[in-house]
Amino acid sequence: MPSQQTITKQPILNSHISRYAKSLVDTNIPQTKVNSDNTYVLIISNEQYDQLDNVSYAAHDGEIFKEYCQKTLGIPDKQIFFYQNATYGRIVDGVEKLKYCLNNFENSKAIVYYCGHGIPDEKTGQAYLIPVDGKGTNMTTCYSLKNLYKTLAATKAQSITYFMDACFTGANKEGSMLVAARGVAREPVKETLAGKTVVFSASSGDETAMTLEEQGHGLFTYYLLKKLQETEGNVTYGELADYINKNVKKDAFLINEKPQTPVVATSPAVQNTWKTMKLK
Repeated sequence: MPSQQTITKQPILNSHISRYAKSLVDTNIPQTKVNSDNTYVLIISNEQYDQLDNVSYAAHDGEIFKEYCQKTLGIPDKQIFFYQNATYGRIVDGVEKLKYCLNNFENSKAIVYYCGHGIPDEKTGQAYLIPVDGKGTNMTTCYSLKNLYKTLAATKAQSITYFMDACFTGANKEGSMLVAARGVAREPVKETLAGKTVVFSASSGDETAMTLEEQGHGLFTYYLLKKLQETEGNVTYGELADYINKNVKKDAFLINEKPQTPVVATSPAVQNTWKTMKLK
């Protein structure tokens, strides 16, 4: 596998690619006339790892989420920073671009979407995103989730919304451990959020963020996109959270016979108002 990271235009390589066309959320994507020119998006979809198992459907998840950002939420393409199979350096680059926009453009809002591997530091329990060139046994090659939250919260953003289709327990989407020596999944430390931050996470505790094979998407991402499709993007965060939670919990048990409980975490500044917030 090549170590050089490619952005945006890379062909999707996945043994299940023939199923992609069957997904209900890949077609009939609603189109809006709204121009969300104050919203900036960072999408990182890591599928093909150098030293770890690949993440099924991650490339596809990121591409379709980008389409919904463009068509359904009305976000200009130039304001979407899209990285497929991002190395550590590319993650840093994406975060810095988003940070610049939030600090220099008026009334700015941010959406951050991540799909890929996550892992906790074995000593501290702090959660990390794993770049495609990262190593699960060396945290210096991974990107700190705490640092991500802290960096963007310190900007002038009106709001920052995260969609994290990953678990940070050290397990992959099939439930096996990324690093064999670790043995069991570990619940990561819960981060303290600042600014006006809302985090939608695919799973909680020591659970795994699973895939929905019949739709060719991550389970969490599928129901995120499905609700955006059904509502044409006109949905409150409270409604979105309830829909994702209900459907992911149900399918995780009935299809995979495992628990998966999506959760929402917020900073104190939006603790009482987040449920009425919207993406557009």
